[in-house]
Amino acid sequence: MMNAACEAVVNGSKSQRQAAKDFGAPQSTLQKLIEGKTEIGVKPGSKPLLGQLESKLVDYAVDHSTKGIGFGKK
Repeated sequence: MMNAACEAVVNGSKSQRQAAKDFGAPQSTLQKLIEGKTEIGVKPGSKPLLGQLESKLVDYAVDHSTKGIGFGKK
């Protein structure tokens, strides 16, 4: 839907307003896609940090387990 609307505007066959109306897409979203401010399918907000933090935590745990260091309080 959004791809077709963007293509129609870029090819010059429709105006932004007409493409938004014909394809049922918000005009402001279509304008942002055409201007390159956003991409189709991208979620708003910052990237999740779990992947980076999880790998660091696993490395930390493996390192401490090979040294025989525990994680609990004494």
